[in-house]
Amino acid sequence: MLSAKAWVSRQSLLVFSIGIVALAIDQASKILVLSTLTPRTRVDVLGEWLGWYLTFNDSAAFSIGVGATWIFTLISSIAVLTLIWF
Repeated sequence: MLSAKAWVSRQSLLVFSIGIVALAIDQASKILVLSTLTPRTRVDVLGEWLGWYLTFNDSAAFSIGVGATWIFTLISSIAVLTLIWF
């Protein structure tokens, strides 16, 4: 039977590993999209039913904060650091 400390260490390692894999997949997909798609040009995936467009967004969620994404980055960074601290 694992001690509580060993169990927490294993669980933390698992969560950290999942996060690293998710980050790697995210970055790889961005590199793939930027190297293969042309901005504002449709690429049909399933005929006319489904297609991909490469677009860029200079704002945050739902077009809130146009040109001020640094504020959301700052707030989320503080939140992450607070979670790590506590």
